[in-house]
Amino acid sequence: MRHRHSHQTSPAQPVSWSPDGEWLSFTTNEQPNLINSDVYVVSKDGSQTRKVFSVSDASVEAASAWHPSGQGLLQGLLVSSDSTGVTRTRVFDLVSETVQWLGSDGVEEHPGRFSRSGEWLLTVQNVDASLRPVLYRTDTGEPRQFRTPSGLAQILAFVDNDSKLIIHQMGDPVKDADLWRDRSAVTFAHQLRAKLMMVHGLNDPRCPISQARLFKERLVAAGFREGTTSTDDFE
Repeated sequence: MRHRHSHQTSPAQPVSWSPDGEWLSFTTNEQPNLINSDVYVVSKDGSQTRKVFSVSDASVEAASAWHPSGQGLLQGLLVSSDSTGVTRTRVFDLVSETVQWLGSDGVEEHPGRFSRSGEWLLTVQNVDASLRPVLYRTDTGEPRQFRTPSGLAQILAFVDNDSKLIIHQMGDPVKDADLWRDRSAVTFAHQLRAKLMMVHGLNDPRCPISQARLFKERLVAAGFREGTTSTDDFE
């Protein structure tokens, strides 16, 4: 037997079941503005549907993971406007309908996962284009920073009964300069082989506009010509 859980015309994604199997979480867009998505939960039989999080008609909200108890829902929130946007993480309690914001205002932070016990949760902060993991206590929201090298960090898993973490680290940008140089687009700017159009937001918090400007400088230094005619290489 199949149930229709959403009456919205837009696709619902992503979808995940609560640990007790009673609720389904999903995001969809019910606004004409395409830069929008809201978070819903629906009962397994489709009889109850609730919009649990919506900031505005032009913001993107997403459900990431259920708390092991099935009550807390870890959310990633991207607040968008005409000029700025930053992702923040919060914990939403379906029972009390209360919200616990994590991290600092203005700091981009993406939801990771809960520990198996539900006592801890992991996020990844983006500070000056450097990704670093942060561990929070779910009961108090108290953060714990890791002494990891500056760079790109990716959380993989809790292990050994939540006593250890597996973190993938690309390396220190100073000590591992050769690795970073090999992963950078500016290193290979001289190998451009096709027409290129560059578009970059002035207020992009994840990838600063300075990086696009640096790439442009490398293209010019390599002899490529900027312009909008068919004889130009990039614009």
